[in-house]
Amino acid sequence: MAAERRNSHDLILLRRAMGRLDAVTTDDIDAMVRGNRQFHTAVWRASHNMSLIDLLERLDLHLVRYPASTLGTPGRWERSNGHHRAIVEAIEARDGDGAEKYAVTHFTEARDIRLSLFDESI
Repeated sequence: MAAERRNSHDLILLRRAMGRLDAVTTDDIDAMVRGNRQFHTAVWRASHNMSLIDLLERLDLHLVRYPASTLGTPGRWERSNGHHRAIVEAIEARDGDGAEKYAVTHFTEARDIRLSLFDESI
């Protein structure tokens, strides 16, 4: 939806969010989590779908309860930012299929890491 509905203001916000991610170092997990959340929120808002934004914001409230972040997993930050960059490029090109492909890859990897973290905590 973001690829179809985005406007020039959304692209500015996405590029700024990407710039903030690029400036974060892997020794600051709080900044990583904060920047990641800002990026995802910018993508959601670019969809201009208030029902979807509301649903994702409520889901995000539940996810922040989990103390461990997948972003601290070795190599995840770099791969995650690569996914983010590809998503922004697809949104800029109005390539919804490409944005979806990268988003699915991004969230599948996060899910798999999250499940491993749960396994390790048991």
